[in-house]
Parts: sequence; structure tokens; C-alpha cells
Amino acid sequence: MKQFAALFALVLALAAFPGASFAQQQDRNLWIEKFSADAKAASAVASVQASTANALKYSNLFATVKTFDTDATQPEGTWSLTAKEVEYSGGSTAKRALIGFGSGRAKITMEYTLMDPSKKAVWTQRITTKPSYWGAAGAMGAVQSQSGAVDEQAQKLVNALTSFFSPDKESAKK
Repeated sequence: MKQFAALFALVLALAAFPGASFAQQQDRNLWIEKFSADAKAASAVASVQASTANALKYSNLFATVKTFDTDATQPEGTWSLTAKEVEYSGGSTAKRALIGFGSGRAKITMEYTLMDPSKKAVWTQRITTKPSYWGAAGAMGAVQSQSGAVDEQAQKLVNALTSFFSPDKESAKK
């Protein structure tokens, strides 16, 4: 019975911790600036931006997430996220279809900067994604492959920001 009581207390403590963390997140609001990119990567970066905004809206890291689309200027008192494309390669559909095994894969590297409400840069990180090469061959494989990289980019960003905002950053790194 003592073991059950101890286990029950542990479960309650673990359940209470995210609730306390969530209460702190409610006062953080985010505004996402338009991501910058070279012309050749503009379409891919626009997709990354849309996926990132959606992922951050559902991440519970911020009470609200707004973008340059909804608010032309940054609302006062909000955190802001900027990003720029650092490296982009659309890959080669022909190599993916004919050779396979990862040949011709696309690649995108984005550099993100998070600024606090006082506009001080508090976090910067580069995130690189390469879509999986296990998808279908041909044009459909290229579309599926690019979509996977976009979603992976957004998920890696959410994971990195979750670690940044974690009250116990050392355990979040493990």
C-alpha cells in the first residue's frame, strides 16, 4: 500500500509540473516575422514558415502566435521570431528516381533568432533538415520528400524552443 501511495504521489507531482509550466507560458505571446530567403528557396521557405507557425500555435509554448500576415507590425510586449535561409538545395529528382539511396536529396538550413519583448536576441540556432529518401520515386516522391523536410524543420524548432524554455535546461538537453 505504501508503494501505491508513493507512486500516486509521484504521478500527481509529475502531472502538476506541466500545469505550473503551462501557467507561465500563458503570459508569453509570439509574433513571427517574414522569413528571409534567396529567390531559389522562396517557395520552400514559405512552406517552412507556414508549418512553423502552425507547429508553434499547437506547442503550448506561447499563449498566442501571430504572424506578419495577421499583424503587419509586431504587437507591443510580444516575443518575436525571425529566420533566414542559410543553405538550400532542391536536390535532383532524377538522381532520387534513378539512383536512390539518398542521392539527390534536398536540404534546407534555417537560422532562427528568438527575441524577448525588449527586442534583445536571447536564442539563436541553425536547423538543417534533409527529407527522407524512402518516399516514392519521381515527381510525387519529390513533393512528399520536401513536405517531410518542412514538417521536420518545424518540429526541430519546437523541440529546441521547448528546451530553451524548460525550467530545468540541463535535463532537457539529455
